[in-house]
Amino acid sequence: MKSSILMRAKGLLTAFSFRRPRTSAIRLISAALLGAVLTLGAASGQVQAQAVDWVLNLNDDGSDPIAAGGTVVYNLRVTNNGDATTPVTTLTLDIPATAVFTGATGTITGCLPATAIGLAAVICDVPTLAPGAVVTLTASVMTTTSGDITLRASVPAAGDNVPLNNVQSERTTVTAGADLALTLSGPATAAAGSGVTLSLTATNNGPDPVTTAVVQFDIPSGLANVVPPPGCALTGSTYFCTIAGPIALGASVTLDFDAQIAAASNSTITAVGSVEDVSPEDPVVSNNTDTLDIEDTEGSDVFIVKDRVPASGTVLVGDPVAFRLSAGYTGDDPSGLVITDTLPANYTFVSTDVSDAPGWDCAVLGQTVTCTRATGSGPGANVSLGTIVINTTATDAGSATNEATITSTGPLDPDLANNTDSDGGAVIEVPNVDLEARKSGPSPALVVVGNSYDFAISVANRGNTAFFGTVVMTDSLPAGLEVTGYTQNGWTCLPAASPAVPVVGADTITCTRIYTEASPLGAGQATPPVILQTTATAEGVIVNSLTVTTPFTNLEDLNLANNIVTYGVTGSTGDNSADIATIKTADLATLPVGEVQTFTIEVTNTGPQPSTAITLTDNLVRLINNAEGPDGAGLVSIAVAANAASGVACTAPVTGGTSRRLECTIDTLPICTPGVDCPVITIAVRPGGEGGERTNTARAISSAVADRDLDNNADSATFDVEARADVTVTKADSPDPVAAGQNLTYVITAQNPASGLSSAEDVTIVDTLPADVTFLSATPSTGSCSTLLVAGQTTVAGDQVSCAVGTLSNGGQQTVTIVVRPNFLTRSTSLTNSVTVSTTTVETDTTNNAASATTEVRRPAFDLL
Repeated sequence: MKSSILMRAKGLLTAFSFRRPRTSAIRLISAALLGAVLTLGAASGQVQAQAVDWVLNLNDDGSDPIAAGGTVVYNLRVTNNGDATTPVTTLTLDIPATAVFTGATGTITGCLPATAIGLAAVICDVPTLAPGAVVTLTASVMTTTSGDITLRASVPAAGDNVPLNNVQSERTTVTAGADLALTLSGPATAAAGSGVTLSLTATNNGPDPVTTAVVQFDIPSGLANVVPPPGCALTGSTYFCTIAGPIALGASVTLDFDAQIAAASNSTITAVGSVEDVSPEDPVVSNNTDTLDIEDTEGSDVFIVKDRVPASGTVLVGDPVAFRLSAGYTGDDPSGLVITDTLPANYTFVSTDVSDAPGWDCAVLGQTVTCTRATGSGPGANVSLGTIVINTTATDAGSATNEATITSTGPLDPDLANNTDSDGGAVIEVPNVDLEARKSGPSPALVVVGNSYDFAISVANRGNTAFFGTVVMTDSLPAGLEVTGYTQNGWTCLPAASPAVPVVGADTITCTRIYTEASPLGAGQATPPVILQTTATAEGVIVNSLTVTTPFTNLEDLNLANNIVTYGVTGSTGDNSADIATIKTADLATLPVGEVQTFTIEVTNTGPQPSTAITLTDNLVRLINNAEGPDGAGLVSIAVAANAASGVACTAPVTGGTSRRLECTIDTLPICTPGVDCPVITIAVRPGGEGGERTNTARAISSAVADRDLDNNADSATFDVEARADVTVTKADSPDPVAAGQNLTYVITAQNPASGLSSAEDVTIVDTLPADVTFLSATPSTGSCSTLLVAGQTTVAGDQVSCAVGTLSNGGQQTVTIVVRPNFLTRSTSLTNSVTVSTTTVETDTTNNAASATTEVRRPAFDLL
């Protein structure tokens, strides 16, 4: 009797040895043991009847957590721990609300209903069991929504001496999931050489939206000239296509790959595609791959590609022109090949060259070149038939396009669109030279008697062919100018520079230069300029003209209209001029990047006459941005104090991502006293970019009144800028939650946000690892990492990884990837990892130099032995 009761207690322990250690289970065991002991005491000296004791065990297959849409397999076992044979009974499965019962197998049979949606009961038949006998059931339950589910199983308590072990529950964590299924479709048959489209369709069977996935397509043998859809990258012979979500439940994404059948006829081409790296996790991988067989029939796609030498530019009459005909095919071996090229009348046939196209035989009849070949060289993809060269001479001007066509007698050519090609067309012109006279002088075209000014004279070849021969520039020096010197730049000028200068107008200056056939003046080129140093000697309009002639030339200049050019200036005496000057200062000799620098620009006029129509310009470059405003903008403000001037207005249009241009107009500026009543423009900016010395220049000029001193019209302010940066750090952990014993990856990103500041030098990332994890690796995107840890070592509090990632440009970033593994003995249910970033560059904000990540750790379940 004692042994029977003890056997029941032992059975309880055995039954719960299959359960995970939960407090409720331990309480049940304690109660059962206590009951067994009490029964043993009460039964001392008495005879007990034989008893029935059904013991139920339940656990999942270890797939915890599982992605939504996945199927949890539960293992159930019913044992007779009594000393009497049990009657027939039932096993009831209570299906959770967010799950579907999909079937069961085992020695427990007759489960009905065969399928059941959540919040339903499935009842199975348990046969009679001899003492110690066991029956089992494997039940499949598909999850439908993320969150915890609990399966409850029970055997009726009636007739059971120990009913406490007749009920069991198993909880499973369900994470977000999406079953992304792939299908591969295309033609079942296709002719060799024909084009086909293979479609890979990824369909989300849910339950959650897909945020991202990668479709993989392996290029099968027998396909050639594959054209992928946008967003696909080729690695080896495999395309990887990232699909950016979201892809809603029931929605599909299709990727079309265009290709050409390249295998010989009567072949089978097998294509395969798959989907991987699905996020959230794909719970059903059996539908992630699909294949397609294509049977190919007879066919051969012959093609021709034609080009011309020279390939671009104007073709001149008399130039040699070569046409290259490159032929080939994809598919079966073609036969009866013929290439036909009828030359336009603008070309004269010279010869054919088949040295790079063995097997071809070419004949010429009039302007038509016909080349034949019996067969190809066997089936294949993009098989070359060599390049035939037709040499010609351009003989007539005009526009001409040359086409060539290839045909074959068999097998069927599935694509005739590539059987003809052209050279793209050429414009043939008669060779000509067109020499253009060029002259420039002071700008604005206002001079003051007695002041010095430079004029530049040169020649440009506007023709379509090179000029060689003698070119002569004749400058008609007017009264009111005298030449005081030359800068000849390879020209020979008369009168000679010494002792014949000065040359007083009216007079002429002649400069000569010779170009040879070996070193001509090419089409579109210009000669070096001759600089004439002059002095204005008279008031009024002074017009200077330049004439270009060619006494000796390879080709006649047929356009003489541009061989003469004039440049006029207006002279004034000193009494009728003004003297505008610019005075520019910077408030700060040194300032940090991003701080405000203020420039003060004063425009003065010391007379003797008032000045009008004045323009002031100042290029404001290397600002933090091109915005305008009091806060965070590259241009802070513009203030104008007109004082004695009238009609003063300023704007600052944007000229680039970090630049603006100050443009001010002054209608009238009388004689004024600097620092007293001259107009003053004050402009505040925020310099950006790297540190170092900066120079900013402002220039004022009148377009209406001659300025007797142009040397003081511009002024510059020089100042130093100190570098400033703003590095930030972020950290991401994956997966979260993580199971103990599973790899945990931290991705640390150090950034120098695009704010117009400087580069961050010597950036260092220091990561403080949590204790009680196994360190595996630390990998920077650039630079190097150092640590006292070795791979496989368990961390203690304070262990660090330090990574030097170098310089972060403004707007740049670098990453460090650290992999650890939470241990089974991790004491806490979460891990906190902290990181800091630093730089040797002074920072504008250090509050964002630290970050942390807290990861939930799920400890594995242990069986109670």
